[in-house]
Amino acid sequence: MHQLTELIEDDLLDVTLPGRYVGGEAGVRKEMPSSGITSEHLHIGICFPDLYEIGMANRAVRILYDLANRSEGCFAEMVFPAAPDFAQVLKKHGLSLYSLESYTPVKHLDILAVSVGYELSATNILAVLDQGNVPLYAGDRREDDPIVIAGGPAVTNPIPLEDILDACYIGEAEAAFPGILEELRRLKSSGATRSERLAYLKDHPNIYMKGKTSAVRAVDMGFASRDQRYAYYVLPHAKVVQDHGAVEIMRGCPNGCRFCHAGMFYRPYRQLELRHIFSLTEHLMTDQGYNHITLTSLSTGDFRGIGALVDALNRSFSHQQVSFGLPSLKIDTFTLDILESVSRVRRSGLTFAVETPHEAGQRALNKVVSFSKVIGILKEAKLRGWNLAKFYFMIGLPGSDIQTIAGDIISYIDQVRSQVRIALNVPVGTFIPKPHTPFQWAAQIREDEAREIFRRIKDHFRRNGAVKVSYHDPFMSTLEGLVSRGDRRAGELIMQAYRRGAWLDAWDEHFQESAWRGVIEDASWDVMDLLNPRNPDVQLPWQPVRLGVSQAYLKREYERTAERELTEPCGYPCPHPCGMCGPTVRPAAEFDAETLERLSREFLQTAGKLVVQEGDQARYIMIKYEKTGTARFLSHTSVMRSFERAFRRTGISLAHTRGFNPKPKMDFSSRWHSAWSLLRNICSSRQPSKRRPWRTCSQSSQMPFLRDFPA
Repeated sequence: MHQLTELIEDDLLDVTLPGRYVGGEAGVRKEMPSSGITSEHLHIGICFPDLYEIGMANRAVRILYDLANRSEGCFAEMVFPAAPDFAQVLKKHGLSLYSLESYTPVKHLDILAVSVGYELSATNILAVLDQGNVPLYAGDRREDDPIVIAGGPAVTNPIPLEDILDACYIGEAEAAFPGILEELRRLKSSGATRSERLAYLKDHPNIYMKGKTSAVRAVDMGFASRDQRYAYYVLPHAKVVQDHGAVEIMRGCPNGCRFCHAGMFYRPYRQLELRHIFSLTEHLMTDQGYNHITLTSLSTGDFRGIGALVDALNRSFSHQQVSFGLPSLKIDTFTLDILESVSRVRRSGLTFAVETPHEAGQRALNKVVSFSKVIGILKEAKLRGWNLAKFYFMIGLPGSDIQTIAGDIISYIDQVRSQVRIALNVPVGTFIPKPHTPFQWAAQIREDEAREIFRRIKDHFRRNGAVKVSYHDPFMSTLEGLVSRGDRRAGELIMQAYRRGAWLDAWDEHFQESAWRGVIEDASWDVMDLLNPRNPDVQLPWQPVRLGVSQAYLKREYERTAERELTEPCGYPCPHPCGMCGPTVRPAAEFDAETLERLSREFLQTAGKLVVQEGDQARYIMIKYEKTGTARFLSHTSVMRSFERAFRRTGISLAHTRGFNPKPKMDFSSRWHSAWSLLRNICSSRQPSKRRPWRTCSQSSQMPFLRDFPA
């Protein structure tokens, strides 16, 4: 990397967030073969097709990176597309996009494994290939080109990308991906050609390739009982979205909302065993340095015993200033006691995913959100100090009236405000009927209709400062629908849009709307026909891919929409067979309160080593440091975050601010004499405390000492 940074050093200092491109993160795999990658090894690029700060926060990428590097003889590295400014730097110097750890050009990798979580990442995949000098069409790749494999929930309809991808993995990565990598490594070491390796992939039951008529998704039934601790966990340099630890406490969802693709993709729902929840929480706190951990799932409130779990985690970890978040709470499982519990260290928000205002429409979705219960929760929340809530709505849903939906949402919010004087954020989105769901046959609302509905809602609340309405661009929703519901013709639209400059389509500042509108207008076929309703008796483009849920079940659920008929949540014995469960496949086990209590006691007993004992003398610490080598390209906030996590990872307890969102007390100064002045003022203004953890004052230039001072 020294040669690379010397070559492009001046340009790196001019691009946005140069820390994206220099590597050197903590937690990367360092033990590369002394002789380099040979025919005995498989060199893999784990790619998330979006910028560094998005990809580094993606949990699927972390899982893939860990799984691949655990596999014998496999060496995996991170790959993210270069932003437009750095892409120009690469082009200027005749360089290819490279992996972050060893700076290997993408073209020289054996496998490029792409995790796709959003349909509009399609042009970003092309950008990664283009920046890496890999042919865009699979048919144009040669023996020395990497095999491009994509997976994830956004490619369960792989047809639009089948001319671009060499292969598409269907299902959860833990189920079969490590075995596939190990076999590809064996084939490479035995001298198999690229064509022979592709032939193996085409025969694999979890891989879809162009021309294949069936692909069966494998369910990872080992999720609940598998140790979730990471052997390889990369800590990002730059600030990333959702910059916190995450414990996936449950995979899948029992509720069966008819619009939800993830609910079908991750069936059946499985709860992570309690011992693994505690173990992973400690791992993320002590080994990775996180002080805020989210308990993730599609519907966290449906974890059996969620209240007791949060209480136990708080008892075990809150004394170390670790806070917990619950991102997805369903109204039927929502209680303020749970919210108070997760807000013990850091205040959480109130979020209600209402989707549609009237109960009849909610029954059509198989998701009832009681208005009276919402009001009851809001009134109690206001008494307990909450002053802001968020309400999510969608327009264009089956069972709702396009002509009246704007007025219905307005009326709903006005009623909430009339009963509870609380500030509201109201994001409104466009419903997109996704493949493999009961609504896959439904139509998608057109852009002009959606834009008019958004305008009416926003205009109504324009002068009401207590209600903030936002919405997703309806043209982008149209594009998402075209890609997710498309066939091979949609793939050609993607290619043409990219060639006209479209990529990073999820970023407002980079979105090339004119490029997409141009290819749609120039197409020789009616592109918008892809948004029309589908005949349930006609095969859909994506039906060669099977997720396990039967078509008969999906049709039955679609028919229940018109009748406003609810379907019971998943359970055992199964009240409504969908094709996923059987004698050996069951949804989540019962909650074990006794085990939870025992684990909580054990962690409290062992946590004392990290607690500042009564009587310890608090100290202020002055630290000298320098940024050299590739660290020169890290921002000031990145350095601050690195120090904070480093202290936590080493077991040093820092003093924290008080309030809703406690922060470690660290003061950074750019000049040593200002740091000295700051320290002197702090020390003279604070009274000694019998029990105060360490506080640090750090600086970054020439300071001729490293010592500590009494508080």
